[in-house]
Amino acid sequence: MGLLRTGADPYAVPAAIHTKPILAPKGSKNIQDSNLGPDWAYWSRRLDRPPTPKAIFTHILTVLSEV
Repeated sequence: MGLLRTGADPYAVPAAIHTKPILAPKGSKNIQDSNLGPDWAYWSRRLDRPPTPKAIFTHILTVLSEV
C-alpha cells in the first residue's frame, strides 16, 4: 500500500490509496491507473472527517474491505 507524501504544511495524508498488487480490476470501484507504475492501482476515495491518525487508519481499512 502506498500513500502520497506531499510537501504541504501541515501535512495531511490524502484519502486515496495505492495498492500493489492490484486487488480489484481497474475501472471498477473507482480504481484507476496509479502514477506509481503499471503494477499499482489508485483507489480514488474521499475522507469526510478530520485526518487524525485513527480516522486515516479506519479509512484505509474501510477502503480495503471493499476487496
